[in-house]
Amino acid sequence: MRTTFQDKRRKRKEAAAQGNPELSISDPGVKRQSKALGSPPVDLNIVTPLTRKKENDSENKSKENTDSLTAFATGWMEEIRQAFADEDPLFKEQRASLEGGVPDYYKGIDIDTAFDSKESQDKRNKSVDQNRAAGENLPSFIIQGSKFRKALSGVEAKNYRTLFGNAEEKKTPFKDVDITTMPMKDIFDLVKKNGKFHKFNLAKGKDTTAIGKYQMVGNTLRDLKDRNILKDLGIDDDTIFNENTQDKIAVHLAERRVRSKFSIAEARKEMRDEWEGFKKLSDKELDAIINEVRGG
Repeated sequence: MRTTFQDKRRKRKEAAAQGNPELSISDPGVKRQSKALGSPPVDLNIVTPLTRKKENDSENKSKENTDSLTAFATGWMEEIRQAFADEDPLFKEQRASLEGGVPDYYKGIDIDTAFDSKESQDKRNKSVDQNRAAGENLPSFIIQGSKFRKALSGVEAKNYRTLFGNAEEKKTPFKDVDITTMPMKDIFDLVKKNGKFHKFNLAKGKDTTAIGKYQMVGNTLRDLKDRNILKDLGIDDDTIFNENTQDKIAVHLAERRVRSKFSIAEARKEMRDEWEGFKKLSDKELDAIINEVRGG
């Protein structure tokens, strides 16, 4: 028979065994082990439906954001493309000179010239022309802004690099040819009769070799050379066919066509024989140009 003391001792041992499984000589059991050792480890690789949904939602949101950014960028690219399509021809010319991503300061191009308003560009170019004309002792009608220059820009060519049909800008054998850097001996080779450039234009139904700001043809340049007029103007085979050279020749061609001995009607015919584009002008418009060239 157990005493009260023995019962108390037995109960203390049982309580201790329940609090510490290692003190129990019996199998503590799974429930007791969990309580003693803590919660079992969680397998992080297990993917539940809720986890998959969260991942799908994240992927869809990311795709939506990417699509939105792509659409935004595409819209801006279209705006830029349209802006370039509608740009001023002079700006287009300057931008073309910067193709390939070469900064303007590497090519000697004034950034103001490329991005200023047309009014500012015209003012600057007129100042450049005035300085050049003064240095070469050329008359004022050859300066940008004159009736003569405005008319030629509208019916002949807009710049000094122009080849007939803008062949220097298009996908032709003459793309990127810059005649303003070529010596006269190479110019004569370019505009020779039945030469490569002449045949190229003949194939398009145009019997011409017109080049430059004033669209001078090979026959005219050869005639000036044969009569030593180019020599009198200080132009030889090594002279570069740049703005100054083209202006000098154009002044001579214009002045010889409006000599005082010619009546206004004769002067009109002479000017239209020299520049095909003048045939597009009315008599009144051409008369104003003739008077300007004559100094009136």
